[in-house]
Amino acid sequence: MTEEEINEQEQDRFEARFFGTLPAAAAVAFDAELGRDEALKARYELFVLSVRGIRAVDAAGPPGSRLASSEQEDGSPGASGRAGARQTMRAIDEELDARPAIVRSILRPWMGWAAAAAVLVGTFGVWWFTKGNTPQQLAEEFALTEPGLPVLMGTSPRTMDAIMNAYKQEDFGTARRLLSVAVEQDPQNDTLQYFNGVLEDREEGCASSEPWFTQVPATSVFAPKARYNLALCALKSGDLSRARDLLGRTAELRDAHVSAKARDLLLRLESM
Repeated sequence: MTEEEINEQEQDRFEARFFGTLPAAAAVAFDAELGRDEALKARYELFVLSVRGIRAVDAAGPPGSRLASSEQEDGSPGASGRAGARQTMRAIDEELDARPAIVRSILRPWMGWAAAAAVLVGTFGVWWFTKGNTPQQLAEEFALTEPGLPVLMGTSPRTMDAIMNAYKQEDFGTARRLLSVAVEQDPQNDTLQYFNGVLEDREEGCASSEPWFTQVPATSVFAPKARYNLALCALKSGDLSRARDLLGRTAELRDAHVSAKARDLLLRLESM
């Protein structure tokens, strides 16, 4: 493996840790590694400093824009716009200059990436930092993959077996028809309600899936997934307030995987 490939892998870890997408166990292991490895810690700190610079330039807006001056939106003087970005970058430079020479030598191989990131931000906008940062893109990025329920394949006919067989074979038309019949016979069945939502979301979108996800009771094992999918629908419609409320409630539920995704998505929404 080349040094460039190693650097890319490490940068991926840095991004995942900083933006909250690293799995909980991996995040704990990474933090412990930072405590043992001073060189790794120094490189991660540079990454964090670089992101601060990128955010500052992004907030400043393009050169010549209304916020590209040193005035604030209300017309009062202040460290906003391009001037504020320059102050932030200057503070970052001073912080790096204050580090011991050995630390600066460790960071030197990464400085090209940091400088290039700042130049790209100033010239073309913050593509790297803002990718996936519109509500609709975040909803797509954080979508749940529903594998379906196990098929028991018993000797007697089972309704859910047939539905899951069709679902797993991606025969969604058959799965929807079977679900429609099943829910007529048992309209309060939370499993049927949830999977009706899943199929409608895949085939028709949120307008059709939300009524089904809303019916799933809070006591159901599917409640965390249903609430999470409702939050994604709120994101797709641009309703950030409702999305945050649903994600906050989902984060408190008992499904560890879905709760972790809800917390990670909430962190990403902090910058919006």
